Amino acid sequence: MLNKEQIKMYYEKDYMSLRSIAKIFNTDHHTISRTLKSMNVEIVNQCDRYKLIGNTKICFKCKTKYDNAKEHFKKDPSKRDGLYPSCKECNKKDWKDNYPNIAERHRARTSKYAKNNPEIVNNYRTKYYQDNKEDLKAKSKQWRIDNPEKRKISHSLSKAKRRALLKGVRNTLTAEQIREQYSEQTGECVYCYVDVGNDYHVDHIIPIINGGENTKDNIVIACPRCNLSKGVKTVEEFKIVGIRGI
Repeated sequence: MLNKEQIKMYYEKDYMSLRSIAKIFNTDHHTISRTLKSMNVEIVNQCDRYKLIGNTKICFKCKTKYDNAKEHFKKDPSKRDGLYPSCKECNKKDWKDNYPNIAERHRARTSKYAKNNPEIVNNYRTKYYQDNKEDLKAKSKQWRIDNPEKRKISHSLSKAKRRALLKGVRNTLTAEQIREQYSEQTGECVYCYVDVGNDYHVDHIIPIINGGENTKDNIVIACPRCNLSKGVKTVEEFKIVGIRGI
């Protein structure tokens, strides 16, 4: 037995399609249509239910009815009413929920294009830098001032990666792993236990020049004095010579 009032509610208030309602009642959409017509409910094309009528529009996703549609829907010239089918709130939620996947796909496409078209990409980057040199320099300088910690990690990481590439060793260290190591050591030098603050070096336990890898397992945080004193020595050799001259 079909519940006529419930069918009417699904159709008029929830804006469900005839087929969607039919699935709920395990019947066909023709039966739902006849039931609605018997209650003098006007059956309209599903697409027409979401078009702009006057200044009112219903969101295709959340089914919310907006009176001032142009404030709540983005423009879309490809649509008959010139507005996007879903409201700005639904679009924002979709973007937030799917951003990691979207960003990953975008990075993959960009990386693939750069790999297949190195000359075009290099020419574009060179031209862009030449055209915006002063602005880029000013932004870079301001970023270094505003982000001393990130600048420190970025500088340490780029130096280590460059040396690892030249030596041909495993090179998987990331900025996040440097931060993790700093937290694990609670900001103390691994050798003399002084509080390093923002003045520290990323030391490789087995130096890269001796075949050590640029990985999380092969780094520690050290104060500049200890790291420079250690140089290319192993930890054992450094301990024999003495830490901080002790």
